[in-house]
Amino acid sequence: MAKGKKSESNDLQKAISELENIRKSKVIVYMTGDKKPEQFFSTQVAPDILLYFKHILKAIGDTEKITLAIYTNGGLLDTPWPLVNLIREHCKEFEVIVLSKALSAGTMIALGADKIVMTRYSHLSPVDPSANIPDANNQTKHFEIEDIIGYIDFVKEKIGMTEHNALCEIMRDLTKEIAPTMLGSANRTHSLVRRLAKNLLSGHKKQISERQTKEIIEHLTQKLFSHRHLINRKEAKEIGFEQLIEFTDKKNEKVIESLLQTYVGYMGLEDEFIPPEVLGKEAKKTVVVNRAVVHSVKLKYTFQSNCLLTKVPDSSGNEQVNVNISGHRWNKI
Repeated sequence: MAKGKKSESNDLQKAISELENIRKSKVIVYMTGDKKPEQFFSTQVAPDILLYFKHILKAIGDTEKITLAIYTNGGLLDTPWPLVNLIREHCKEFEVIVLSKALSAGTMIALGADKIVMTRYSHLSPVDPSANIPDANNQTKHFEIEDIIGYIDFVKEKIGMTEHNALCEIMRDLTKEIAPTMLGSANRTHSLVRRLAKNLLSGHKKQISERQTKEIIEHLTQKLFSHRHLINRKEAKEIGFEQLIEFTDKKNEKVIESLLQTYVGYMGLEDEFIPPEVLGKEAKKTVVVNRAVVHSVKLKYTFQSNCLLTKVPDSSGNEQVNVNISGHRWNKI
């Protein structure tokens, strides 16, 4: 291992160990990347991580407490439930530390934890699902499922339209924009999100009341109005999380922020990938980009891509940089 790589590995190991010591827990770091440009390098919560969590949890063995330190913009809804259950099979207590953000599917994962640890800089988000669908002109449109429900509620409650024929006409107009099959899919997904959230909350070590469960779910799926709304720790307590949220003290916050910055550096999240700058004066260069991590003290898996940069002349004789991204895979480091 090169000296730089060895130093980098030591920094990661030290950051995890320090968090384990202060939390008196076994720590797993899970981060999905948002390196710019995001259309090339962003990653999301997805079921492929389950295999690597399995390896790490087998290495940890049965233990009193597991801490998942998470950073993500979200991802697929079929991941939080099996991931939380897998972790809970190996510990008596499960906590999540929000490293800056655990949005959408990340918030769903946090719902399954006995405790959600948040610094002054941590955010959760609503979990109401969204979708991208093609319109009649085959142009992709983004919509949030709660927008559909909000539109119908607006017509009925704000405008006061309750007559059956008028509502049928409204629905006909809606199905011209969104196919009926997509509306059916949206309805199923809406129900799935609520059911998953309820099941995740019901698995806590200390039982949560029905009132609290209902309040949390309604806020996360309906009452906050925007999928992009960021929920800080004070608001989280106000919308039903109450004792589930732990505010970090200065000592814990310092260790958590140190770990976050170590991984931000490892994944290059604050460095936009600008091909001419990366290539410099070289004619060709291959760069490895770290795009997601599932790390513990004992085992570390990083999702990596190879970026081949090549200078090529354009029609006017000026040099352009061709970027070929390939070799996407999880590697044990």
